[in-house]
Amino acid sequence: MSYLEALFYNDKSEVGSLEVKQINVQNDFCSLNLMHSSYLKTKTKQILDAFKTYSQIIITGAVCSGKSSLISLVLQNLSQEGMHFKQYYVHPMTLNETHDINSSEDNTVSGILKSILQSKTYKQKCVIFDGPLCDSWLENIAFDRSCVRSDSLNISDEENVVKFVIETVDLQCATPAYVSSFSIIYIQDGNLTYRQLLFTWLENKKWPTYMKDELLNLIDKYIGVFINFKHQECTLTAVYTDVAVLHTFCALYENVFIEWNNKKIYDNEALIREAIKKLFIFCCVWSVGGLMSEMERLKYDIFVRELVSDSTSSFPLKGTIFQYYVNTTNDACIWEQWIMDINEPSR
Repeated sequence: MSYLEALFYNDKSEVGSLEVKQINVQNDFCSLNLMHSSYLKTKTKQILDAFKTYSQIIITGAVCSGKSSLISLVLQNLSQEGMHFKQYYVHPMTLNETHDINSSEDNTVSGILKSILQSKTYKQKCVIFDGPLCDSWLENIAFDRSCVRSDSLNISDEENVVKFVIETVDLQCATPAYVSSFSIIYIQDGNLTYRQLLFTWLENKKWPTYMKDELLNLIDKYIGVFINFKHQECTLTAVYTDVAVLHTFCALYENVFIEWNNKKIYDNEALIREAIKKLFIFCCVWSVGGLMSEMERLKYDIFVRELVSDSTSSFPLKGTIFQYYVNTTNDACIWEQWIMDINEPSR
């Protein structure tokens, strides 16, 4: 088999078996609590097909674009087909470029790979590299076949099925010659709407229905407005995708709700409705505005105050919106300042 044939290898019987059995990808998305779309289904199929070739795989895309989730989905699919891959996660930037002769452990890429491949507990292995590409270790995978060849380990091909998957943001620091032997799959970060992502998040929460409905109404009314402000009015200090904003929002909301659950405030429906909205605004303030400069935070402060001006949810006039958190008691939900004025005398 020539190099090109190996690179674009397509075993009809193996790929066809996936089509004949018609794996229900949508159910797999649901089992992993993932929102599905035609785009993500297509990407899932591409990764599945790449696993059936002789080439190794690079999956690239922005932070929080779903790379890890799709890898998990594909491995679950393969497990249903009888291919049970043992997963090994490696952060290559933590490894040494050369072996330290004074150390008993070989902490180089080649050394780590050899220790993984020599394990006979699992016949099928998937080594996932999560981190920015670097030629110093990429060369080991692309060209140094001594660390991945089964014959060098005295293990037959049938017993040593190994797949390398590199999960990275971009190919900016990689030499083309090194990545040319990989199957490269790009995942764009704008393939799902914010409502789809947040609806999936809400679906998996064991919160009362009225709470979910209230939160979904707030999502429909406000989230798009906050996201648009980020795009049109801000220059952030770091790359911050919409998906990353939503991920931060969800994590922040959940963590505060855990604390509220301990306070048993769910029984007071009137109080919780007010708290839901204030916490929603609080999470929008920080998930969208957390990476803003001081000058842009002042613009954002004016924007949020004008957007949320009703008597129950509006912020106090003193200070900025970043100086307040939502404090709940048994009978009240208020904005409370958590940054004391440095000129205020201590008590």
